[in-house]
Amino acid sequence: MSDTTPQPPPTPPIDDGRRRLCKLAVGGMAVVSAGTVGYPIITFLKLPKSMRPEESVEIPLEELSADAAKWEEHAGRQIAIILVDGEPLAFDGACPHLGCVVLWDGATRTFKCPCHGAAFNDQGEPIAGPVNSPLRRVKFTVQDGVLKLT
Repeated sequence: MSDTTPQPPPTPPIDDGRRRLCKLAVGGMAVVSAGTVGYPIITFLKLPKSMRPEESVEIPLEELSADAAKWEEHAGRQIAIILVDGEPLAFDGACPHLGCVVLWDGATRTFKCPCHGAAFNDQGEPIAGPVNSPLRRVKFTVQDGVLKLT
């Protein structure tokens, strides 16, 4: 007599490709999520430039010209150095109205704010626009033909 008990149907092979794709998708989302959360935290914890020890900026006077401003970064700020009657002057490049960085126009010898049209003369005094206060002067020393921002 033959055994005619029904045999269960064979189980289909497990699709490893689909399982691997799901693992990669979940892993990728975990990496993106960690980066999205971690990046702002790390950038927040970094010491800002204005808190770091100040590096001195030295500019030879022969690099300055009467028609062009020399721009340098010092203590996290943009500094404009110009020559007025052969004497150097240094100004904080931020407009006191909105904080936009002003532009030097050598032809008219004025600083102009691109944000709202304010203008300042070569002494940093306001001459046009919705601003009442002058550009902030930056202290410097000149020694042996080299201007040093302090």
